[in-house]
Amino acid sequence: MPQAIPELREKILALARKRMLHNPPIPFTMREISRSCGAAIGTAYNYFSSKEELMATVMLADWEIALKAMNTAATKSETVLDAISDIYKALQHFCELYGPTFRCHAQQVSPVGILQEHHDKLVAQIAEPVRTALVRFDRLFDEKAPEALTELLLYASYRDKNLETLWPLIVKLLS
Repeated sequence: MPQAIPELREKILALARKRMLHNPPIPFTMREISRSCGAAIGTAYNYFSSKEELMATVMLADWEIALKAMNTAATKSETVLDAISDIYKALQHFCELYGPTFRCHAQQVSPVGILQEHHDKLVAQIAEPVRTALVRFDRLFDEKAPEALTELLLYASYRDKNLETLWPLIVKLLS
């Protein structure tokens, strides 16, 4: 039976998060994390089946906060453009936190990277508050509009790093 060590899971998560958010991110292995927490590597694998699962678990808490902010923007903003802007800000904040980690890890494991592997899921999650805002302000001009706007927001957040260049297009789409 696997040995459970009180609070070890939280220690592993805290150390991995600290390394992921360090500027620049500090690459790590499961062996390094478990050793730093005073546990055998096998024990660490009782909690996380891989480094990728550990990283995803760390990021999930902040992603849930970002999604909550996006949903709040969709339901509380005064205009559709305010909602889209606030959704972008929540997305941008998450990308600022974890963008360096994505790039660092992608170089280590594959050229595809974590974001591209899960792109469709990411688009679906962000498109939901975008759809809510478009429906709320009667701007759902096409069923694919939320996904298209989400792609623009994603592009601005992790490639262009600036919504200003795409803002005139978004304004035109939503006017």
